[in-house]
Amino acid sequence: MLFRSTLYPDMRETLRAALWANVQYKRLDKPFKLLDGASALLPKTAEAADLQAAIQLTLPQIQKFMSDKHLEWRTMVSNQLEATMQTRLEANLLTSDANGFISMNFDKSLLALFSEVHYWERLHFEIPFVAMELASQREKYRLLRENVLLVVRDYNKILQALDPEERKLFAERIHYLDRRINPGIHKLNWTAAKNVLDYFIREARKYCKEVYEMVLDYKAGNDKILRNCKAITETLLVRIVKKKIYMEGEFEEAQKEHREMVSAKFDAAHKDMKATLAITHETFASDSDEVQGEWVKYTKKVDKKLEEALRQTVKRSLQELSRALNGDKKTEVVPMFNVQTVLFRDKRVELKPSVQDLFNLIHNISRELITVIKVVPRLSDAATDETGTALPSFYDSISTDEDTTLKTIVSIDNGITNIVEKTQMFVTFWEKTYKHVWEQDKEAYIRRYEKARKPLSAFEGDITKYKDLADEVMSEDASTNMLFLRIDCGPLKQSLINHCETWVTKFTGLLNTTAHNELKSLYDYFESNVKALEKPPMNLEDLAENVNLLKKLVAEQEETEARFEPMLEKYKLLEKFEVQISEAEVSMVERSEERRVGKECRSRW
Repeated sequence: MLFRSTLYPDMRETLRAALWANVQYKRLDKPFKLLDGASALLPKTAEAADLQAAIQLTLPQIQKFMSDKHLEWRTMVSNQLEATMQTRLEANLLTSDANGFISMNFDKSLLALFSEVHYWERLHFEIPFVAMELASQREKYRLLRENVLLVVRDYNKILQALDPEERKLFAERIHYLDRRINPGIHKLNWTAAKNVLDYFIREARKYCKEVYEMVLDYKAGNDKILRNCKAITETLLVRIVKKKIYMEGEFEEAQKEHREMVSAKFDAAHKDMKATLAITHETFASDSDEVQGEWVKYTKKVDKKLEEALRQTVKRSLQELSRALNGDKKTEVVPMFNVQTVLFRDKRVELKPSVQDLFNLIHNISRELITVIKVVPRLSDAATDETGTALPSFYDSISTDEDTTLKTIVSIDNGITNIVEKTQMFVTFWEKTYKHVWEQDKEAYIRRYEKARKPLSAFEGDITKYKDLADEVMSEDASTNMLFLRIDCGPLKQSLINHCETWVTKFTGLLNTTAHNELKSLYDYFESNVKALEKPPMNLEDLAENVNLLKKLVAEQEETEARFEPMLEKYKLLEKFEVQISEAEVSMVERSEERRVGKECRSRW
């Protein structure tokens, strides 16, 4: 019976049972005939005789079963359908449900009768006249049903495309369409004249097409608005290039350019949405006050979606900036801004730009990125809330929203504040280690140094100290990463090296001056005495003066020689530290050495 219930489910039980019985009859009859035809070639067995008896008993019973079912069907047709045939055909073409959808209203019993007549004929059973007469119009009613179903499909797909709120907006369009559909629901039946039915179907489909095209235009406009809202949501108001280090002023300029680009994009999107709404409203411009009220609700709904899109992009943009400064569970803070360590006016170590400058910059950018949405006014010039109060602008509403804006801006500010202590420790290290290099007055110190007549070893120690200090500065890290900062120590290192080199220059300059003064003193000593001894005596007094001068020079020989060694040691030290000495000074050193120990004086004498 399971087979019978699943076969031909649209037919009555009597036909399904007869068709099932016919299948069983063929399953028994055909194999038995083949077996009986080959019986002369098969051995005689008791089972063969039993099979033949069973078949001869079963097949007639199956035929009787099919005849009984046919009789039941004929009785049903006579008792149930024959008297009501005309009434069933006079049913209206369409029906509608509580949700407004329509469906074809062709009697299911008559629809089943078409198939039943076909299959009873195939089983070679007699068909009642009334059933045969109806079945002869099977093709006519099939075409009519298909055309009616086209109307049903056209009408229902309009309702399916609209949600309850949109149906209210299209109320007059649907009412206009219902007037074209109502004849099929209340007047026309399956026996109506062909030209009347054709006209109804043609007109109904034409008006369905017109309304559906209006719905598609509305949907296309709505989708266009949603795409603009999505584009706004996905557009960040801040542009941070991954792994890029921004130099001073570069980040501010990049954000300014990005805001200008986004402003133009938002302005174009708003104009597009405004134009789309204007075009869509033309469909409902002449409709009733109720429809105009629904249109106002629709514009408020679109306005709310636009506000939400702007709110989301502001929130995402601020979170992107906060993530770059503070990081999160998935994002590690990497250097983003380049600051230089400088020696400000030879007084203190500073960061340029300072942390306060960065704080002001980022805080201002956080605020300014929100101003981009000022280019997006509300879509409705008379936008009001439920109480009739005019709604604030998108900017006023979003910029003061605690969850969207204020909390994230506070998080950004805190992220910058958290780095203050680290940078202060960094600056303190440099000042504590190298402050003595730039703090002391070099000129005053050198003057004191000169008056103190420091020994040559003191010069060598001080010059070496500052040269070593310059090497120590050079070995310091050129840059340091500190959260979102990359601190460039190059300018400070160069300033410190310059100070060290200045100290070295001051010491070597003083040493060179001292050595030159001593050299010049010796040179003048030799020159004046040589000139005096070279002058021929004119009388006994001149001769006596020359003799006394020579005796004096011989007596001062050891003292004069003692002055050479310290002077030459100074020049050797200058040579050691690669101090450039003028050629004239080098020549004087060489000439002075030639006259050492009074050799020239004695040879000339």
